[in-house]
Amino acid sequence: MNLPILKAGSALLSPIDNEVNRIISELLKKTPKARRDAELNFITKNIEKKTHTRYLISEKWIEDYTAYLNGESSQSPIPINNDKLKEMVISKTLPNNIYLVNEIIWKFVHKLYGGGPEIKQFNKSISFVGANTSTDHLSETQTADTFSRSDGTESLRNSILDTHTAPWYTNTTPYLKPMGFHNTSFYCYMNASLQMLLSIQEFAQYIYQEKYKTLSGKEETKFWKSVTEVVHAHFKQQSCIVPRNLRRISAKNFDPDQQHDAHEFLSYLLSGLQDEVNLPCAKKATEFKNPDSAWIYYRKSNISLVDDLLAGQLVSTVRCTSCKHVSTTYDPFLDLSLPIIPGKTKNLDDCLQAYQQEEDIDDSYKCEKCKATGKAKKRLHIHRCPRYLLVNLKRFETYPKKRKIKDMITYPASNFKIRDESEAQTASYSLVGIVVHYGPIDSGHYTAFAKRGDDWIHCDDDNLSKVDENEVLSKEAYVFLYERKSHGGVAKL
Repeated sequence: MNLPILKAGSALLSPIDNEVNRIISELLKKTPKARRDAELNFITKNIEKKTHTRYLISEKWIEDYTAYLNGESSQSPIPINNDKLKEMVISKTLPNNIYLVNEIIWKFVHKLYGGGPEIKQFNKSISFVGANTSTDHLSETQTADTFSRSDGTESLRNSILDTHTAPWYTNTTPYLKPMGFHNTSFYCYMNASLQMLLSIQEFAQYIYQEKYKTLSGKEETKFWKSVTEVVHAHFKQQSCIVPRNLRRISAKNFDPDQQHDAHEFLSYLLSGLQDEVNLPCAKKATEFKNPDSAWIYYRKSNISLVDDLLAGQLVSTVRCTSCKHVSTTYDPFLDLSLPIIPGKTKNLDDCLQAYQQEEDIDDSYKCEKCKATGKAKKRLHIHRCPRYLLVNLKRFETYPKKRKIKDMITYPASNFKIRDESEAQTASYSLVGIVVHYGPIDSGHYTAFAKRGDDWIHCDDDNLSKVDENEVLSKEAYVFLYERKSHGGVAKL
């Protein structure tokens, strides 16, 4: 690839020009592979930056450049050819997806590869040498990913250049770029659950690469294929996603003509993904000496990504009140259902402590040691913390009467600490997603707030908008997803 030698006087150039020229001068000194890697690094670093002027680029050129950056093509990009795009601007027949980049990216690729013409977009006009045309004729769909709406929130429905560089925010931190989900009837529970789940960057990237195929010896992987369809749909030029296959395979358990619970759907989906790749259980030991031996046994057969990301371990103890014998069991978990005690639980940590409190078992308990039938004390506590903590609050009661508990339970955006006894340390978690239910117990609507990169996105079916963290923390959340960030130090034993 022959790069141009830049001789312009830097004192006369803008800060953007100076920075671009400096980077290109460094590129000239690199090997072809190192040069491509440096280009990719520059693109991913600057693609999200806002500039007053943005530039239209040919879709074909973007696709070729993306293939080059991702190593899918060894062919160096040819000069940019915007002639066809220029004709569309003149005839007011722009496509539904307008490919725009900021001034930094445009000047970088234009100086590297040349071509043109240069087509600028500023406010609501598009211009190039010899012409200036208004974009008022464009529909909202056509301008959604380029212009701000009147309420000040930015639509994120459609794809732009960074979506094609892989549909991630960046290649080094591969957060899936958000897209809306279509809802024709009662699918808000599914849409909200998927948006939250796709905030797990490892999950989205693993599915995109279809790595589950290396684990499963089964012919039928309908759950993995249906979620793969959803992830791959983020690459396509469409305004929103319709998860048809997932709806179809879920219809037997989740009637499409009725409303359903988001947490129940999450459990159903995760269980289906597990079953399609996990191995048959080995012969179970009569008992485990300690939680570590139980965990090793569990992980020998439970090899799915779901288990890698979400599985933790509980220790359950039951103490006979007659002979004081303690029976101990070790159980894996993918999520925790925490109680809300009106008037007592004020925050998420209160709910977690209530979950782990000792409780009475009625007179039906039969002790394995003294064989007496009577009362006992039971306690659950977390022994091993997962990489991602999935939690739901028990907001819905059906006995003695149906009701929704609407208590506001506060929750932190970061530093949610849980003792990890398996490592004698404190695990520290940061919030990456919530699902919120609006309305009464028998009806209502689900939406999700999902963190992608540094942004919080409110996902209300096919309507997406950026929100700040304070708005997220003000919601009456139902399901939470936390990511383990670090160990918070040695816990007291």
